[in-house]
Amino acid sequence: MVRPERREAVRRDKTPYKCVGCKSTWVSQDALNSHLELVPACAEVYRRKLAEAEARMKTGDADIKRFGGRPAIATSDRITPPPKGLKAEMVRLIDSRDDIAPEDRVMPCQGRMYVTPGIARFWLGFNGSNVEPSYERIETYCQEMEAGRWVDSRTPICFRENGDLCNGQHRLLMHHYTDTGYEYQIELNVTAEEEASMDIGRKRTIANFLSRGGQIENHRNVASAATTLWAHDQFAIPFNGSRAFRTRPQTSQTVIVKFVADHPELEAAVRTVRNKYRPAARLLKGDAPAGVLYVLMARSRVPGIERKIQEFWTLLSSGQMLQEGSPVYALREQLINAASNPKLKLDTIEVMAKTIKAFNDFVMNRKRKTLVWRKDEDFPRVI
Repeated sequence: MVRPERREAVRRDKTPYKCVGCKSTWVSQDALNSHLELVPACAEVYRRKLAEAEARMKTGDADIKRFGGRPAIATSDRITPPPKGLKAEMVRLIDSRDDIAPEDRVMPCQGRMYVTPGIARFWLGFNGSNVEPSYERIETYCQEMEAGRWVDSRTPICFRENGDLCNGQHRLLMHHYTDTGYEYQIELNVTAEEEASMDIGRKRTIANFLSRGGQIENHRNVASAATTLWAHDQFAIPFNGSRAFRTRPQTSQTVIVKFVADHPELEAAVRTVRNKYRPAARLLKGDAPAGVLYVLMARSRVPGIERKIQEFWTLLSSGQMLQEGSPVYALREQLINAASNPKLKLDTIEVMAKTIKAFNDFVMNRKRKTLVWRKDEDFPRVI
């Protein structure tokens, strides 16, 4: 019999916590920690998995910084403090100039100037009447600089006629936290009318970059598919505990444009599902997720996989010659029911996971009455 206080604890915390060693599920983090203390083998697997994840986050393009409005890296891997700490640091930099070395007390001059970390801290002292910065943008800038991807956008660092900083605080804070320098264009004597026109232009999206020259057809779908496939290849799902498609990691336009250039099969896949398997693409939440699934299926090394892929997509699109017990039939029924019943709405990540499960069963000629992807289950991989 469960004690009342224990029942209340279970009621408050229904989130499943899964042991990566023995795959057992626990009702709370405390319960999982107790299990790891009692089973050294599971604790060793947990430590190894954690070390591998941290190593992966610190190498290659995996140090990308944002998804869903939150950092895509662990709190311990952040370069900047959380928003409250960063705000306090901003106040300190504005109020205190005693710790600025004499060689860093360089006043801004019109033209190109190399901004050192000390000069950045000195100039932040003129930031008292600026708009509040975006703290996550500062973290993103810091991560880009640390990864060696920082590029001058040619946007100047601007000062008003009275000497106050009015544009460039994010970059200056980046140099303060990363202890790096960079050369920028400096603009002085910016009027109120000129300041009012700053940052009102349309931001260029990844799709905008892919549309240049008209070389990539369906550039919007290709951009979305590239972001999804990049997130799939770099980060394990769930993304830091979140399993919603909208929280998939995001990165800079430069990384995704290069990713599209390095993976021409992605554009071809989006074109294929759009032109040949349009009904299936509609069921799979659009051309972008469908294109990603097509690429993942094509990565399979099973002999004769090309023919299996064509059969799977043809059956999913038409629904002809399908019988109960077929994994394609089970997938198609779920997708159709979800599209017609708002209460059965499926997230894109769940749709992709179930599609991969159905494809694996179809390739292995296994029967399937229904498709389930549990909330504590790892994202499936194509066989």
